Amino acid sequence: MKAKFILLGLLMLSGLVNAGEVKIKVHFEKPTISREAQGDFISFNGLSMAGQAGTPALPWKSLSLLLPAGEEAVSVEVKLGGEAGRFSGLNITPIQPSRPISEGVVGEWARNDAIYSTNALFPKEINGHFSTHFLYGHSVMMTTVCPVQYNPVKHEVIWYDNLEVVVKTMPSARARQALNLLRDGEEVGRLLKSIVDNYDENTTYIKSTIVADNKLLIVTPAEYMDGFADLVNYYTSTGLEVSLVSFEDAINGQTGVDDAQKLRNYLISRYTNDGILYVLLGGDVELIPARGFYCKVQSSSLYEDSTIPSDLYYSSLDGTWNDNDNDLWGEIGEDDLLPELAVARLPFRSLTEQSHMTTKVLKYQQSPVVNETNWVLMAGEKLYDNPETYGQDYLELLVGERSDNGYTTTGLPENMNFFKLYDEGFNQWGSSDIIGKINDGYTFIQHSGHSNWDYMMRLSVWDITDENFSKVDGIQHNYAIIYSHGCICGAFDYPACIAEQTLKISKFAVAACVNSRYGWFNEGQTEGPSAHLHREWMNALYTLDSDRIGETQRLSKVATAPWVNAPGQWEEGALRWCFYDNNILGDPAMKINKGTSVGINSLTQSNELKVYPVPAIDQVKISFDQPLKGNGILKILDMQGRLIYSESLHSEKNSIFEATLDLKYQGIKSGLYLLQLEDTGNIITGKLLVR
Repeated sequence: MKAKFILLGLLMLSGLVNAGEVKIKVHFEKPTISREAQGDFISFNGLSMAGQAGTPALPWKSLSLLLPAGEEAVSVEVKLGGEAGRFSGLNITPIQPSRPISEGVVGEWARNDAIYSTNALFPKEINGHFSTHFLYGHSVMMTTVCPVQYNPVKHEVIWYDNLEVVVKTMPSARARQALNLLRDGEEVGRLLKSIVDNYDENTTYIKSTIVADNKLLIVTPAEYMDGFADLVNYYTSTGLEVSLVSFEDAINGQTGVDDAQKLRNYLISRYTNDGILYVLLGGDVELIPARGFYCKVQSSSLYEDSTIPSDLYYSSLDGTWNDNDNDLWGEIGEDDLLPELAVARLPFRSLTEQSHMTTKVLKYQQSPVVNETNWVLMAGEKLYDNPETYGQDYLELLVGERSDNGYTTTGLPENMNFFKLYDEGFNQWGSSDIIGKINDGYTFIQHSGHSNWDYMMRLSVWDITDENFSKVDGIQHNYAIIYSHGCICGAFDYPACIAEQTLKISKFAVAACVNSRYGWFNEGQTEGPSAHLHREWMNALYTLDSDRIGETQRLSKVATAPWVNAPGQWEEGALRWCFYDNNILGDPAMKINKGTSVGINSLTQSNELKVYPVPAIDQVKISFDQPLKGNGILKILDMQGRLIYSESLHSEKNSIFEATLDLKYQGIKSGLYLLQLEDTGNIITGKLLVR
């Protein structure tokens, strides 16, 4: 099995899975030192700064390992290789607290004097917490490791270039129960490869049902079933298998302490027996109940909530989320961070609201304003005073390929049509500015700023009217998709939260990815819990090409899950909090008009080229499963449309196209590329991701 790059900065990662024990070796390049006003930083490409607030900011790598079937991790040991080097005279800066985005006051500099005055190596344990989760029945252990130790009294850092991680495993009832949800197939294998660092085709998992990607289940109260008829007919015509069930029938005969648990058990049975992937919850919490999760964050003060509305409860099917049967759902150890189902909710309370929402979903997909599908509105606010923190710094990480903060994402293409509403010092944009730009057609909206249940994007809930958004009608301009870091704007358990209101009126938004409680940022940094999920969401959309909004959301959480175990996230819980309260209000099967310019919309598209592996490392196999008409040209273009590689093909008529390219020999670097196969006037397209 070939070694492969996992993240920038890793030289090699190789793994071996045996029953009872999993071993993996991790190698690191030499770190870099940077000196800034607030202190010194030591960093590695591909590693993220982490730690509890006030402790030294040190680089950590997330690690996810596939375990033997039916087993989970019981211990993790990290064995240090030889000392690779030392750096002296360093005053490593402390990690600053995560903070709710709704709080923008001046803060105090956090520093744990007890640690900074101790003549000992920190951290004592160079691996973070570990936990086992399950994806399509596969056991996945997630943890973090740190290749450095810091003595704050001696101002000295020791770094290691070689770590061996040894995971002991044992059979468990949880892991055996997870095997009831076992699925395999090409899509499952591709997803596992993208998240685990030791994937091997020859695993201990038996072959099982192939996961479906074309089955949608709609659950709604009986009186609203007829209102979904047009949507069911449309999706059926596009090849989706759609089933519609009343909420009353779904929970009838199911076990559970309440209707939410009964519904979840019904979804588990439909996943097991019918292979559903998408679930549309038709109705607000009065019609379809939500599960309230528990989380706490120890930041500059304690934040705690046991009522965080989270449809992740219906998406992640392993375990019960409340093993100890108390009133706190989703406590650490009861969670399931790897969701199987793509779930979203249309939060209507009346037949009129249902009609508005379903009409917008249909029109958005059936007749989009094509020349505006790549129009993006970036709305960034000043988040904090001391240190100064701006939402636009988070939003800029959504564009292009970025390896900031220890993980790589490729998001919005750089040549999209952007309009940027960014605060600059005391100059701030206002409600009239954003209403004007949305009515101009900038309807793919990315927002990082302050919010509340009745306030978002500097708009009051009273601003959300058809009159104010008269041109966002699906004809003059596309309906909007909103992604906001803001606090509480998606609190769909409130009577009339502002994100719900954008969907309930006949114009404006067709879907929103929003927080039901706090959104979180990190003071003075470009990494933050809400921003992390947002980056992975864009990566799922543009790199993994998962354009059905529920699947985009699901994959963003799968990719973010390993970081929930990072120091400062496990204890403080800010990333866990966002993981729980970040929901999709919309239709999970709705395809996002992502408008990837670069001529994709203007190309004559037929079936796409197939590419293996994803991502490609040294070589890539490109194929097309239909006969070619004759000779042709294979082209690779960058995301700006520039030609990177071209090869003339000499094929016999009606032959099947297949080619293997040596990426290193051709000098094709890491990034996202477009493929074009020109075949006698026809252009077949595809995408190539290189790591």
